[in-house]
Amino acid sequence: WRSPALGGVSAPLRLSGIPDTRGVSCSSAIGADGVAPALPEDVSDEADIEVRLFILQQQLKIRYRVAMNKGQEDVAKEMKRSIEELEGLIEERDGRWSLSMMDDLRRQLDDSIRNKGPERIRRNLFRKIEAIMNPQDRVEFKLGTKVIHTEKRYTGVVCGYHPGCRETDEWVETNNILKMPGVTARPFYMVLVDVRDVQSPVVTYVPENMLETIKLKDYRKFLPKDFLEEQNEKPPEVVHPFVYSLFYGQNSNGDYLPTDELMNRYGEVRR
Repeated sequence: WRSPALGGVSAPLRLSGIPDTRGVSCSSAIGADGVAPALPEDVSDEADIEVRLFILQQQLKIRYRVAMNKGQEDVAKEMKRSIEELEGLIEERDGRWSLSMMDDLRRQLDDSIRNKGPERIRRNLFRKIEAIMNPQDRVEFKLGTKVIHTEKRYTGVVCGYHPGCRETDEWVETNNILKMPGVTARPFYMVLVDVRDVQSPVVTYVPENMLETIKLKDYRKFLPKDFLEEQNEKPPEVVHPFVYSLFYGQNSNGDYLPTDELMNRYGEVRR
């Protein structure tokens, strides 16, 4: 994808000055022994690109509004054209996956009906189709939920999700996804991982059954009492460079409040 308004930048990871932070060590993640923890295997290029494209989209909209307010018509036109190109790319990415998944599910449904398969299989297929059409109604963890990985024990915040896995076959194989019963039919979440738990700011892609919520009471189990007292009993924040682009701040539970634009992206309603 190339945009004249952005100087012909062609790679989404380099768009609009959003740094490619994957693999860049953070001093806050370096342990006492001077060694940074290894990157989790579930780091996802697909999830990383999706988050970056969304952030870029919001940045371009801000630049467009600034140009309009300043009467910079030529700049505003370039920004508008770039926004339209980017939105087309996002829609193409979303549509390509959804159509592929829907076609596969419909084929399975047709086969089940034609072969008079068990009713429970057809009901399950209908539920999967509904999940693709309305993913926000099927997810356990909403945008901004602070989570902890049940096995790798890193913490982070949910910044997006899909009704099923969108990653490549190679990624699925590397992460042993197919060995988890029924996992491919579960929602997958994009998680901004706290840089204190890994060696660089990354976005991981995690099936629903591998995540748990983490609240203030959970922090009390493994953080010194005087630390929380210094924080005025507020749970620690998630340290990640994308947090400030996607969320307004934290609520009393420590979960994050997604921006209106992020909520609109996933069809969520603020409660």
